[in-house]
Amino acid sequence: MSLKQLFAIQLSVLFLVGTTACATSPDFSGDKPTSSNIVDSSSPHVARAFGSVLRRDAETRVLEITHSPVPEADWPIMQMEFYVSREIDLSEYFPGDAVEFLFNFAAEQTPVIVAMRRTNPQELIAAMWPETAKTEQAEPD
Repeated sequence: MSLKQLFAIQLSVLFLVGTTACATSPDFSGDKPTSSNIVDSSSPHVARAFGSVLRRDAETRVLEITHSPVPEADWPIMQMEFYVSREIDLSEYFPGDAVEFLFNFAAEQTPVIVAMRRTNPQELIAAMWPETAKTEQAEPD
């Protein structure tokens, strides 16, 4: 089994787990979920992005990330905050880390990261600026 196939299988499993974990958005306030943070599980709004961690707040479980374009949400490259699901060990991620992540953006509040992994700078650059990756592939070694 190739690395690409293995990654595709892992990403599929993470997507399924993430979609299930996002039946309701995490309760960060300790209060009961409100209508504004309950996710309609019949129409998941889960997307994938690459980004660079800028700031980590372990107490509130928030990461500030500059992320690649997200066509599913009609978002350009931008910097924003994401809540991080309790299933993710936030202590493993630091400012400067290149990451790939799946997030739920169905709630009206801050999107929730449901799966995440470290990636390498080349993957991040290719996601942020796809035309750069195409140019590099076209150049002979």
